[in-house]
Amino acid sequence: MSEQVDGKTVIGVDFGSDSARAILVDAGTGGILASSTCPYARWAKGYASASSEARFRQHPLDHQEALRTILHGVLDGFARRETVAGIGVDATASTPCLTDASGTPLALLPEFADDPDAMFVLWKDHTAEEEARLIVAAANAASARYCRHSADTYSPENCWGKVWHILRTDPAVAEKAAGVVESCDWLTSLLAGGPILRSRCAAAYKQMWSPAWDGFPPSLFFASLGGTRLAAIRDALAGCRFAPASARAGTLSAAWTDELGLGADVAVGVGNIDAHSGAVGAGCNAGTAAFILGTSACVMYAVSPEVVGERMVPGVFGQVPDGIVDGLEGIEMGQSAFGDAYAWTSRLVAKSAAELDGLASSLSLDGAIPVATDWFNGRRSPFQDASATAAIKGLSLGTDAVRLHYAVVEATAFGIRAIIEHLERNGIRAERHVAIGGIPRKSPFVMQMLSDVTGKTFEVCATGDACALGAAMHAAVAAGLYGSVAEAQAKMCAPSCATYRPRPGHGHDDRYETYKSMGGLA
Repeated sequence: MSEQVDGKTVIGVDFGSDSARAILVDAGTGGILASSTCPYARWAKGYASASSEARFRQHPLDHQEALRTILHGVLDGFARRETVAGIGVDATASTPCLTDASGTPLALLPEFADDPDAMFVLWKDHTAEEEARLIVAAANAASARYCRHSADTYSPENCWGKVWHILRTDPAVAEKAAGVVESCDWLTSLLAGGPILRSRCAAAYKQMWSPAWDGFPPSLFFASLGGTRLAAIRDALAGCRFAPASARAGTLSAAWTDELGLGADVAVGVGNIDAHSGAVGAGCNAGTAAFILGTSACVMYAVSPEVVGERMVPGVFGQVPDGIVDGLEGIEMGQSAFGDAYAWTSRLVAKSAAELDGLASSLSLDGAIPVATDWFNGRRSPFQDASATAAIKGLSLGTDAVRLHYAVVEATAFGIRAIIEHLERNGIRAERHVAIGGIPRKSPFVMQMLSDVTGKTFEVCATGDACALGAAMHAAVAAGLYGSVAEAQAKMCAPSCATYRPRPGHGHDDRYETYKSMGGLA
């Protein structure tokens, strides 16, 4: 260990769908010294959201309050605060919020305090399906193919459809809106204060930013869609500077250093997408794929540019050079509902997912178990279709809650298999498959199902805070403790705590063919 790293600590901050967490990490070993979690108070009560309308909004006050709580949570009682060298942040994406000219989220203004359109629009919000379709049509008609980094499609989960939808449907918000900010960038600005470098990862994967067209598509493109208001939001964002998560966005503000008792030179890293941060924390690199399995599922591969050459892989959710680890092509795929699907079953039958897992694990696979698809919130990969809905085939009077849960878990595994097979058909393979998140550590049933259905061996990352650990690694690079993310991974990645291997004769292959035929993937 170099003298530069010896004794230093960093903080990783991870803002997920339901809660925020922070970890205090030994920068030399990756050991977690303290952790703190805070649920979003308003979100937990269903405030400003309506699942029946696919509308999911979070108040910026939830983010502010959680950030303060978790930072105090990891530092209170820590006697060596002078060792803290950096703080890194990740958050769900695309989770944008319209702002005024000063960059303040509109929901923090008194006149918009209770307006859902003035709040952060959570990644899984699908209210912009129509706008997303119009963006795809216009982008693919352009000579530059502005959606080519997302396989010539654009999800309603991404930024511009959400912004345009609000501008079209909420005149008061549209009149006041002067800019837009991703959650990870706003949190970074809260820590550093003043103008910051913004997330190149969020811009490239969610906002159609690319060096191929010198940043964002031109103002005329946005004006042709949403008129001068949408073009003005684009121009405000284009005036920002973008950098990778391992870059230094700034230093911790004086207000925070005073409140937390930290030094004035604490580096604040550029914000990042939570799944991409989790991929780094899981050790995603050439040969190792990361599976972030939580509310949704994100499947992350980092491959040599020679593997893909100049081609854009069809059916991916995102493909960006340097998108996960510098020097490698970052490929993102996933499922819009993973743990959310289990939560649906749990609510439906009023039993916990853990209880259902235990009962389902003893079932023998037979014709009494229905076959399901996993598109409870649309299909993300392969071949994005936000309008797709889940289906269940083979229901009978003998179908009970346990068999229904079995079918839903199997469906999510089928979705992962479809993703892996699609990538392999396109020459993209991984030697290791590492799973992170709460589900891999808590549900042997889900993980064994995943291994059996895909025929792959899955390792489970020992830490439940892999996203925050990735943010801490980025903080260590931003603070100058390591020269690259790969160097930080070599020292700070957590080991595996469990391994699941496929069992012979599992009997899922024929059911997988049924799954594909139900969704037009056959």
